Amino acid sequence: MDGRRRVVTWTGMISVYAQNSHGWDALRLFREMDQEGVKANVVTFVTILDACADVGALEKGRELHARIVQAGLSSSVILGNSVMNMYTKCGSLEDARTRGTFQLMRKDLVSWNAMIAAYAHNGHGSETVELLLELSLEGIEPDHITLLGVIFGCGNAGLLEDGLEYLTRMYDDYGLIPQMNHYGCMVDLLGKAGWLEQAKTLIDHMPVQADAIAWQALLGACNTHGEVKLGSRVATQVVEMAPRGTSTYVLLSNIYSGVRK
Repeated sequence: MDGRRRVVTWTGMISVYAQNSHGWDALRLFREMDQEGVKANVVTFVTILDACADVGALEKGRELHARIVQAGLSSSVILGNSVMNMYTKCGSLEDARTRGTFQLMRKDLVSWNAMIAAYAHNGHGSETVELLLELSLEGIEPDHITLLGVIFGCGNAGLLEDGLEYLTRMYDDYGLIPQMNHYGCMVDLLGKAGWLEQAKTLIDHMPVQADAIAWQALLGACNTHGEVKLGSRVATQVVEMAPRGTSTYVLLSNIYSGVRK
């Protein structure tokens, strides 16, 4: 069997393990492939990096990243995204930014969006704003996913003014029309900050119909801040939209019990 067919066969076997949540078995098989002298290709590296991400094998991921660079494959956008995904899922955001995709020669919008999302989900709102500015300087146009990550990141970090600014700038600066999920993030951000009436006003006046998630975010904020009157009104709306949702009744009960204490 020639080298190309051998690597395809090994990669296929590794992929079966990786795709069925057997990451450690995939890593074991990759090690056996190495011992057999079979040279990994781009697909092999993508597959085994995903396995590392699934099991949190950060050190093995770093070793694979070094091998990718040594093999002259570091300009591959697909590999870059896989490296960055591995670092972020293993909980190493700094590695993702300094050693991962952002040292590669080529970056696409998927790369930037994934990085912004990773920082957003870990409460690093300021960094999401920095990354948005960096991608703009590189001449890349952000999309709805980019701005969702930024607004979500601002929400997780409590950056109310920044979140409001980027919701407004979506259309003014980037020609993007905010969607329900963008408004939902903003409702959540206002609610967490205690701006409950402003959050309700946003729901009432935004150009798209609010979904149950936005209303539930406001109800959760009413619970946090002990706002009974608004909470009752919001709960009525949520029940109309999602009558089988037991969490609504739990939150409303918590609001009333908090007042009685």
